[in-house]
Amino acid sequence: MDIGSLIPELLMKHLAVSSVTLTGSRLRGDATEWSDWDFLVETADFEAVSKALPSLTESLDPLNRLWDPLSHHKIYMIIIRGPVKIDLIFDHPQQPEPPWTVSSNTISLINSHFWDWILWLASKEVRRLHDVTREEFQKMCDNLLAPLGCLRIPSSVEEAVREYLTAFDRQKSLFKIEVDHKLETEVIKGLRVMGFKLTDAPGNDDK
Repeated sequence: MDIGSLIPELLMKHLAVSSVTLTGSRLRGDATEWSDWDFLVETADFEAVSKALPSLTESLDPLNRLWDPLSHHKIYMIIIRGPVKIDLIFDHPQQPEPPWTVSSNTISLINSHFWDWILWLASKEVRRLHDVTREEFQKMCDNLLAPLGCLRIPSSVEEAVREYLTAFDRQKSLFKIEVDHKLETEVIKGLRVMGFKLTDAPGNDDK
């Protein structure tokens, strides 16, 4: 799958999309196999395009689609099998959301956010961007892990996954909610291929 050509082709089907431009490490040429694909999307009608994104990207068979709650501008985040992370970046400002509040209505969104975030973080670790990952682990703790009850800042991808899975399994049982594990399974598979040593933890099985 040629992501660099396919994403513009899919999005340009919408009449309000004026351009879709590759950016980030893929454009600079310093990406790894696991780097995400960033695209700048220009549109004269953000509301119309945002509503159409699920149908425009359906052919990718996405495992995850989520608007980034912590960005200062709108970013539509997608994960497809590989796993491959794709970010559609719009020049449309937003106020970052506060830390997650855990409830039966948000638990699935929290799960989506964590697996997207940890896949991105792992790609930075592979590139040895340790200053970036230290800052992001602090941010992850404040906004996602602490609301789940994990107050310690992770020092590694492995620790973050272990702590998250334990806390998430506890919250899932509390709210008696079933969550599709396809996203989790795919990301964990990718992390292991990258070289991360993930030990068994609650929720970490091929469901």
